[in-house]
Amino acid sequence: MKITCENCVTVYEVPDEKLKGNEVVECPVCQYLYLRKGGVDLPPEADTVKNEAVAAEKEKDYGKTMYTELDASGNVKKAEAAVTEGRQRGLPEDKELILIAEEGGVNKEYPIKISECTIGRGQGSDIIINDPEVSRTHCVIDVYKDKFVIRDLESTNGTYLNDTRIKEDILKGNDRIRVGNTLMKFVVRESQV
Repeated sequence: MKITCENCVTVYEVPDEKLKGNEVVECPVCQYLYLRKGGVDLPPEADTVKNEAVAAEKEKDYGKTMYTELDASGNVKKAEAAVTEGRQRGLPEDKELILIAEEGGVNKEYPIKISECTIGRGQGSDIIINDPEVSRTHCVIDVYKDKFVIRDLESTNGTYLNDTRIKEDILKGNDRIRVGNTLMKFVVRESQV
């Protein structure tokens, strides 16, 4: 059976046995994991109530998971679990972490000074973005020395990483983050000290 990757739109062939056995299937290009939800897809002629329920569930499950690590029960580990095993939160000693946001045609730098940095438009956020489309506490960047995780905090308009809406994902240098109408770039550079 042919599958189109939800992440990179690559079309690839998967043996029917793998799909029938509900095995995890990985995209050969981007390693996105295809997980069959509920086993069997409904045929188009199935009653509309079931089709609407399936469509609503697919719409709700918008988070991408790009990690090939599985836990003991065979479930895909969350990004934070995959990155944080055996690690404690903390800023890297030899690097600076910065978010560069374009605001009114001018680039503004927001240094990340704490290991759990919230982004939002509310006064309680560590980085305050003046954008009405951004939730009060929109997302958070968790820092584990040299590993970084971005998590959406159930924001109204979602958090996008490199143009893909995410619930949680591993963050790398030069990744693009979009919250509301604000586009930011995550920069990791050598410390000047």
